[in-house]
Amino acid sequence: MRIYVSSTFNDLMEHRAASVRVLRQLGHEVVSMEDYVAESSIPVDKVVSDVKSCDVYVVLVAWRYGYVPDKSRVFVDVKEAIKGETSITNYEYLAAVEGNIRRLAFLLHERAPWPPHLMDGFSGAGDPSRDLTKVLAFRERLQRDQMVAFFAGPADLEARLSAAVASVGLRSQMLQNSARLHGSMEGIAAAIPISDSGRMPLDVLIGAKPSPEVAQIDIATTWWSTRLYILAVVSDLLTNVRRIAITENGEFVGLVSTHHVRKMLRTLHPEIDQFERGQLLPALPASPIDGLSEILRRWEAVLMEQPGQWVKEQAVQMNVTRASLVKWLGDGMLAGAVRVVDPDQTTVLDLLRVLDYPNDYVPLVGEQSGPNASGTSSQPPFRVINKAMLNAELAKNRIDDMLTSLGLRLRF
Repeated sequence: MRIYVSSTFNDLMEHRAASVRVLRQLGHEVVSMEDYVAESSIPVDKVVSDVKSCDVYVVLVAWRYGYVPDKSRVFVDVKEAIKGETSITNYEYLAAVEGNIRRLAFLLHERAPWPPHLMDGFSGAGDPSRDLTKVLAFRERLQRDQMVAFFAGPADLEARLSAAVASVGLRSQMLQNSARLHGSMEGIAAAIPISDSGRMPLDVLIGAKPSPEVAQIDIATTWWSTRLYILAVVSDLLTNVRRIAITENGEFVGLVSTHHVRKMLRTLHPEIDQFERGQLLPALPASPIDGLSEILRRWEAVLMEQPGQWVKEQAVQMNVTRASLVKWLGDGMLAGAVRVVDPDQTTVLDLLRVLDYPNDYVPLVGEQSGPNASGTSSQPPFRVINKAMLNAELAKNRIDDMLTSLGLRLRF
């Protein structure tokens, strides 16, 4: 990862050196003040650009607010920054917030011994013209905006920083292995000719790039059992989708394989059993779109449905509900999810829960948020993690780390 290390300079020189050293030992690319000429000559626009180009922002704060550049030398606007009043360190932090960069904050413990001359309000390296008001406000904001860690010395900081960055790396790997979801399938759900305008969501699913791995449906919209089956069979035969994630008004209901849907609904409907036995054996056209047309033509033939009609299908279908899904699909539908505060801000403990989940596709569900300005609650964030890919990447990175410790590199 590319990591920006931010802090005041003279007072935290040893701590910065320890931080940069451990990050580089871990194989990360580090951007820091040492890359510039001198603190008083740092161009603010360059600082802001560098922060926003990084994956992670690390800030170390003791008892100095830091150098404040003259407003005549600031040529970039950053939200909440005030030219002539905001320090370089604070500019870096605000740039990370504005750029939505992952942030790790480390504060000198209040009880840690610290030379008075390295504190604002005292002579020497600190600023005698400034008291501790601004640095205290900055420390308070850091604690308010995100979790922080406290350090007492360079060695302590080094250990805490390496653990925090490792956690961010694991979290990043997990999110990078999120399965691609495809929603907006409600257009085929019920009461519409499946071979006419109702096929459009299936056309979109087949043509989606990059190819999705999971189709998502919401049963708050009326779904027919027969349309759930059609989604499963089309996904199986014409796409890379092998799982269907089911929600109701955005709330997670279950995750089920397309194969299991086909198997269980076959026992529910004689028409589906007949379709599976007799209509899927002849080869389909090579083109996925032509294949879809042929599947839908054969399906209507089994139902003896007139083109553009759904009367006979409506007579045999059953409505999809939570209760009916449990009855039809049984234990083959995974109703338990890994629940976290925020799927985008997972912890190492969340990662362990994902790795222990009894399926290669793991639903990761965030907490329900409170009412918004309109009085309604926004839907909890939802992801599906591809655990097999995650395991492979973790194994590769472990081997890479071992080889790196031996002075070797893994090449592909």
